[in-house]
Amino acid sequence: MAAPYHNLASKIDRAIVAYLIAQVPSLADCCWPAKRSLDKSLPNVTVATTDLVPADGNPFSGDRIGKVSITVKSNAPIDDPFAVGFATEANAAHRAAADRLTAQVFDALNLTGQSGDLLCDAINAAAWALAAADPDAHADLADFSLTGILPKGESQGFEGDAWNDSSNLEVYACPANRA
Repeated sequence: MAAPYHNLASKIDRAIVAYLIAQVPSLADCCWPAKRSLDKSLPNVTVATTDLVPADGNPFSGDRIGKVSITVKSNAPIDDPFAVGFATEANAAHRAAADRLTAQVFDALNLTGQSGDLLCDAINAAAWALAAADPDAHADLADFSLTGILPKGESQGFEGDAWNDSSNLEVYACPANRA
């Protein structure tokens, strides 16, 4: 059996995806953990954890601090915004849809509470519910907890023909259920 912290980044990604879908059910067909996000049609939401490092204290505990980027990828208008007639129905629809999706995702990530406790609890509950509902694919989420979250700001920009809006977090995760 693999160590309980095996692939902790995947667990973080899947837990946050489960939480986002629980909060915004319309994301069920367009929200993906990083490992399943290749070649998805736009718009979509991708959750990617990078740079997991041991937490202070016992580096052998399995507890990790990671960077997470939740990225809303949308169709970007390619017309010149300063040209006459730029505000076509298609461009207006793309922008409105992108803004609506970004607002739904970012609003779900901005629960208030001391030290992000409410958001951690909600993500953990969604992860544990997914583990119970789909044990064949997600049983490993039963042995997982986020213990802290810090917002690290937002970023945006182009990636190819897609416009990306990202919410960046620092998360504290452990390979055990600390309910």
